[in-house]
Amino acid sequence: YKRQGLLASAAGFIVPRRMIRGMGAQAELRQNLEAVELCHMTRMLMEAGLSLERVLRIIGRQGRPLLPILIMRIDRFNRLMKSGAERTQALDELGENKRIPVLRSYVVLMKQSSQLGAGVSASLDQIIEEAQNVERSRIREETNRIGAKMTVVMMAFMLPALFILIGGPAVISIADALAR
Repeated sequence: YKRQGLLASAAGFIVPRRMIRGMGAQAELRQNLEAVELCHMTRMLMEAGLSLERVLRIIGRQGRPLLPILIMRIDRFNRLMKSGAERTQALDELGENKRIPVLRSYVVLMKQSSQLGAGVSASLDQIIEEAQNVERSRIREETNRIGAKMTVVMMAFMLPALFILIGGPAVISIADALAR
């Protein structure tokens, strides 16, 4: 009973931790994809002549269906700006998670553009293109892993069936020949 209790307590510690880490990684991946949409919307609204604060307020109101997870960070940015915080501080809060590279690049770009006063359209396009290339390579890797896993499944289930299909008649013919 001691061994079972020890195994149960170890599993009770390890399994929830792994589940939470997995859920966190999925949320970060999702936020990274949503950050690409944020870049698209920001570029479109900034080309219309709006300031960054105005852009993020509009996205905060109307972008909820497109950015269901990332919207919490945008709302926090808007609350900080409304309370009188400095733009760089609010942007730092927006991009504090370094495991969301698209959002991090977005924040760095917005901080630089506010300091230098430069246009951001070309830079946002570059961030979007880089994020799409990273996503493509991630999907290729995942597809290759699935191919390897399918090979194992095919060997385990299809190969015996193939042997039976091809070798079955031969075994029956040999049994008939020996019976005569």
